[in-house]
Amino acid sequence: MTTTGSSQDQIRFRSYDKTDEQVLINLLNMIWKGDVGAISYYTPTEWVDNANSFHRSIVAELVNETEKKVVGFGNISHYPTHPTHAFLNLNIHPNYQQQGLGKKLYHHLISLLKTYHPYPCLSATYENQIRAVSFLKSHGFKELIRTYLPRLRVDQVDINKLKDITLQITAYGYQIYSMADLATDPERNQKLADLLFDIYAAIHPHNPPGNAMYEKRQEIFLSNLLPEATFIAIYEGEYAATGSLLNSQRREALDIGLFGVRKNHQIHALELALAIKWYEITFAHQAQIKHLVAEIDSTDSIGMAVLNALPFHPSSTWITFVKEL
Repeated sequence: MTTTGSSQDQIRFRSYDKTDEQVLINLLNMIWKGDVGAISYYTPTEWVDNANSFHRSIVAELVNETEKKVVGFGNISHYPTHPTHAFLNLNIHPNYQQQGLGKKLYHHLISLLKTYHPYPCLSATYENQIRAVSFLKSHGFKELIRTYLPRLRVDQVDINKLKDITLQITAYGYQIYSMADLATDPERNQKLADLLFDIYAAIHPHNPPGNAMYEKRQEIFLSNLLPEATFIAIYEGEYAATGSLLNSQRREALDIGLFGVRKNHQIHALELALAIKWYEITFAHQAQIKHLVAEIDSTDSIGMAVLNALPFHPSSTWITFVKEL
């Protein structure tokens, strides 16, 4: 436990306790005003300290003679699935921002990481979060990648144009099936997980996945797929491209999942991606879904091409920063 401040009004840093969970969720909702994307990102996949994978959650608690009040928290983690970098998150109650608390909590978390291993550290926030961006830059973080989070109105897509592209892909020898259509293929899950891992690795050269992710690729990449809304382009028996729609926390919307094209089919990459989008949009029409929400990294050349090819509406941009320790 670390204490800072006057004897009458102290900020105490302590490890997360299970009784803190709802308090911290409420704090995230207050800070992010119901933004489901940000709240989901900053909610740790595991709250409790994990010595095996190095995860530390630290709560900042205001302590005086009359009360104890949680005013912020942060976590620092390093996982075998992404072995080259650590991840840092900070969230401070709005009434206690710009008072030095974030700086003290940041240095406390970094000191914990250094005692483990001084990995380069990643942290992220929205582009329009001026205070957070300024804080990271003032502590030596540099912009690494941008992640675009646009919305696509299903009724604004030229469905006939996409259908023509799909027919052209068929003429090249590709066949597109839903994951559900391929249920009788005993190798389906293995082939699809292999493809999705390769796609993920290709768009994360800055933070490459490790062997631990490869070993768990089916669990990681297939667990939240909707078989009837996941589509696969096959060429001479090879899974060449894929895309999917996922359940969303947003009203009347589905999220666009990880999509891409295998390296040896890049000559038709954009056509394949758009053909699969035709299947996704057709599914959305049938399900009476109004919006599709994407998450596209600036390192994803196919994703960026799709972003420019379809009438996406821009939204907040997420920036990932990096600092060498």
